[in-house]
Amino acid sequence: MNREQKAIIAIASLKNVMGIFLGPFLTAYFIKTTQDSLALLAFYYIITYLVLALGTLIVARIVNNRFRIQMYRIGVITTFIYMLSIVFLQEKIVYYLPLIAILNGTALSTYWYPYNLFVTNKIDNKDRTKFTVTANTVSSIVGVITPVLLGTIITSSNFKLTSIIIAVLSGIIILLSFVLKTEKNYDLPKVTYNDTWDYLISYKATRKALFTEFLIGLTASDGALNILTTVLIFTSFKTDLNLGIITSIATVLKIIYIKFYQHKLKGKYDKRVVLISSLIPALSLLLLLFFKTNTMVVIYNICFTVFAGLISLVSEIRLVNISNSNLVDKDTQIEFLAFKELVLNLGRIASYDLVLVLTVININNSLYILLIILTLLTIYMGYNVSRLNKYEVVKNKD
Repeated sequence: MNREQKAIIAIASLKNVMGIFLGPFLTAYFIKTTQDSLALLAFYYIITYLVLALGTLIVARIVNNRFRIQMYRIGVITTFIYMLSIVFLQEKIVYYLPLIAILNGTALSTYWYPYNLFVTNKIDNKDRTKFTVTANTVSSIVGVITPVLLGTIITSSNFKLTSIIIAVLSGIIILLSFVLKTEKNYDLPKVTYNDTWDYLISYKATRKALFTEFLIGLTASDGALNILTTVLIFTSFKTDLNLGIITSIATVLKIIYIKFYQHKLKGKYDKRVVLISSLIPALSLLLLLFFKTNTMVVIYNICFTVFAGLISLVSEIRLVNISNSNLVDKDTQIEFLAFKELVLNLGRIASYDLVLVLTVININNSLYILLIILTLLTIYMGYNVSRLNKYEVVKNKD
């Protein structure tokens, strides 16, 4: 691998560390420092994903043929500013929540879209397998080790020290971004959202693909279920170290299950595996409702992380296949990917809207009601993912 490819892997790994910090541990921080943590978290993520959804459409138009490196560095620097704001504001963050959420959404939209283009265009086909294996291996190691390390640091010292460490990592990412060279002569068609949207929704395949992406955002991919399971764990075990240990255990089991799927189950068992994987979190939640013990809380968290994680992986593979089918050609691929990101984030927003409504009107046992609704929706999401493979090759209009 060349220097650029190694830099991309290093950046992705450091971003993974930051993602873990900004996921379960930031959620735990909100729980510790605010009385209405669920409502505030929902409000924060609604703004974040709204900015991300709209920002992606703008960024896609800007970086289609130029300014990719520049936009990516804006994303990295904005992430750095976002992390510094958490360091300096600490408990006062609740008073600046809308601004912080806008900053986060802007950082995400300006970072991820150019990054995904780099991975596509800067990795030659002959190097893709080696790159993917190396990137996944490093990401897996980071995903296992980081939660325990962060949990230990936060528990033994304080949240501010951890924030400073993450801010330093953001600075390293800024330096690594200068290893990437500016691309030229992309020769890509002009982005036209209106015409492409009309074209895409005229096909059943792309309608199903976009609807499934909405369900993924609603349930499995950074939707409200992620913070609800974190809230459940943290309120049961009380410390960041325990949160980190449980997160690491769930990550290890998810890696093992995905590897088992790739080597033993992928192929003729795909549909059955996806459907069963969508049912298991619901069954574990049913047990939790009858036996509200810490052990059952851990079991539910692991079941959701492992099995919803596999469904997300399968859906990603199938949606990429559709984006590379004879239906979504070079002239519509940029717009399709932007629309896919848009509906994914609309799904996330819908899940947090539900959290906000139920917490604001102060319904008893709102946490468990939310868990029931969103976990049951995971079954419907799994059903739709299991049927996506029939649309991976499209020849005629439906």
